[in-house]
Amino acid sequence: MSEWLLLVAAAFLAFLGCASLALSLPRNWLAVVGEPLGATDMAITRRAGWLALFAALLPCAIRDGPGFAALAWPLLFALSAFLVAMSLSYRAVLLRPITGFYRRLARFLRACSPR
Repeated sequence: MSEWLLLVAAAFLAFLGCASLALSLPRNWLAVVGEPLGATDMAITRRAGWLALFAALLPCAIRDGPGFAALAWPLLFALSAFLVAMSLSYRAVLLRPITGFYRRLARFLRACSPR
């Protein structure tokens, strides 16, 4: 059972990473949210996307070992990129919950940063 949970976790992280990278583009953010994306929010979203994408490698490596993880991770990445592209094309509002997370994260980081 834990093997399936690791696969689901890897797929979720890969989807979150791809969605975050797509939403870091101002045109996609505008299509999903309806308001422009700030430069700080764009940088946070992009960095979090890359972090989630590379974090998806860890459950793959734990589940299948490094040899098969080198195959499974790019396949999950490609599947996630396809799903994000289809979501943006047909139902962009499905990605709106992800934007809420990044807005709260950006507010938190702005409040914690020294001025």
